[in-house]
Amino acid sequence: MKHQDKYPASMRVLHWLMAILILGQIFGGWFMTPYDEAREPLVGQLYWWHKSFGLLAFLFIFIRLSNRLRYVPPELPAGLPAFDRKLAHFAHWAIYALIVMLPITGYTLSSTFEYSDGVTFFGIHVPELFPKNEAVYEAADWLHGILAYTLLAVVALHLAGVVKHRYFDKNPDNDVLQRML
Repeated sequence: MKHQDKYPASMRVLHWLMAILILGQIFGGWFMTPYDEAREPLVGQLYWWHKSFGLLAFLFIFIRLSNRLRYVPPELPAGLPAFDRKLAHFAHWAIYALIVMLPITGYTLSSTFEYSDGVTFFGIHVPELFPKNEAVYEAADWLHGILAYTLLAVVALHLAGVVKHRYFDKNPDNDVLQRML
């Protein structure tokens, strides 16, 4: 594979950092939400970390988007079918959109929750822009959960595409994983 067939190093590093961060956020959220943070000190700590890492992901997505606008990504392999190209394009932009919307809904639900101790970014208090409001909290909480599961589904689709092209395509040139390694 030629060097120009790969994403720039900055995009590759951000891709893998965000992949780890986002999967950690999804599984951390999955683990902590069934428990009452007031009764479980560990869960309270998980919420604190979840909020901090959620805001970090929000910052990273803007760095990633600016990188994406600055660099022309390498072309997809010529042997990929048109449907696969369209699906890859959809999945990439859906992931970008979801990782912008998830921290916004998380911030909103945390900010509007009546008993919230506020939003912090690794110990730095972040101003709450929304008043406490049970109806807004419930809507944001519902939407945050739906978006998290949607992101998990799109990431699974993304990974399925990578595995398909790496291990099951007859054309070895379709191995898209090499572009991100």
